[in-house]
Amino acid sequence: MTSQFPPLAQRFMQKIREDAEKGTYRLNIGEIRIDVFPYIFPPESDLSKSSRISQEINCRGEVLDVGTGTGILAMISILRGANHADAVDILPEAVECARHNVRLNGLQDRIRVFQSDLFCNVEGSYDLIVANLPILDYPEEDIRFHSLSDPGFQYHKRFFACARDYLKNKGKILMPHANLQTNGFKKLESLAELNEFKSKICNKQKFNGYTWRNYSLK
Repeated sequence: MTSQFPPLAQRFMQKIREDAEKGTYRLNIGEIRIDVFPYIFPPESDLSKSSRISQEINCRGEVLDVGTGTGILAMISILRGANHADAVDILPEAVECARHNVRLNGLQDRIRVFQSDLFCNVEGSYDLIVANLPILDYPEEDIRFHSLSDPGFQYHKRFFACARDYLKNKGKILMPHANLQTNGFKKLESLAELNEFKSKICNKQKFNGYTWRNYSLK
């Protein structure tokens, strides 16, 4: 099914494959050290700008990082003043990677990492939920690329249907998105509105013929 993906996404998937063949590699994101395990979505890439959502993170309370991958956004939230962060991912390999990186940076007392299909294993409420969800509405049989593929926008539909239950009264959601497909932004904004969230574009960037946006939702 990969051939259906936009050219930029196909190049990104090829880059992930090539990096995976080399094994785990290290990145330094500011003062944070990140070991990227094979096939885990990298926190920084020349082919994606979704990680720029980190620019909007500024929270003094409790944070939930949904789709944590390497754990980078949970760690950034702690370094920017959050009291505690929970970091979840559906893939066991991502959970293992995030736990490793949290320990690598000495943040295991401030960040809890565990496996969860969105909110299934999550308890409590949060001042900030950061959700870097897959944005391509295409089927993908290779589970290693499920971090890119959301057929029928089902992850997003389930996320918005439940997210309010896990937000504190003045809590908000931060979510990156890109127009890699026709009406990509409209689909996200309509879904947010359907679930009574008000969306605000807090940052945007054009790159390789596409636009990345960072959304704040309340």
